[in-house]
Amino acid sequence: MKKSNIAVSAIVIKDKKFLLLKRNNPPFKWGPPGGRVFKGEGLLDAVFRETNEEANIKVKILMPVGIWSGYHDGERLLSISFLCEYVSGKVEVSTEHSEAKWLDVEEIRNKNVTHSIKEFIKAKEIKNLFDNKKIY
Repeated sequence: MKKSNIAVSAIVIKDKKFLLLKRNNPPFKWGPPGGRVFKGEGLLDAVFRETNEEANIKVKILMPVGIWSGYHDGERLLSISFLCEYVSGKVEVSTEHSEAKWLDVEEIRNKNVTHSIKEFIKAKEIKNLFDNKKIY
């Protein structure tokens, strides 16, 4: 299938920690599961596919938490990050990644990460609102 110029990221939270995967390809950084959306594929379907392909887990999508637009690999790209709750599965990385870690916001600050720390801070705050029944 042909990929579009739209990408998604799953900011997956479990027990107040976020799943980050260490990339085997440029940029060689830590980042959440994600990737390009196939032409004709829905954004949410792409989130479910990417979390399954890259980490072997199932998630519940709560809401979008960030948008980035710029160039990646010389092509214009629009990327949308979604806050997701971990549902099930044992994390197993794909060949695209070398390792996986569940990290809190302070630990993420000390890693070389593909996404802004602000997205993780916002995601944590939004998750707290869900947990406290202030957002449904």
